[in-house]
Amino acid sequence: GSGHPRGLLTRDGLIVALRQGTPVTPVLDVMLREIPSVQDWQPLETGLTILNQSKAPALFVLNRNQQLVGLITPENIGEMMMVRNIRPDWRFRPRAQEV
Repeated sequence: GSGHPRGLLTRDGLIVALRQGTPVTPVLDVMLREIPSVQDWQPLETGLTILNQSKAPALFVLNRNQQLVGLITPENIGEMMMVRNIRPDWRFRPRAQEV
């Protein structure tokens, strides 16, 4: 609670809920709660290392108030690598900083 991420409903969790739960099964009961995180100011390389080492389905990106501001998945990384492979000159620029 308190604006902080509490977990992630994955495809596997959704399938389990559909097979074993009821229409009123709370998301909290089937979501994955142990999702690693990285701070939004940390380098992408740090996030990739955490994601790789944890074998988690995703990585929460949190701001200084520990609020969710992004999500990194292995699919995102694959897409980024595909773009880089096709367009080596492409540069991923950081977003403008929030005030």
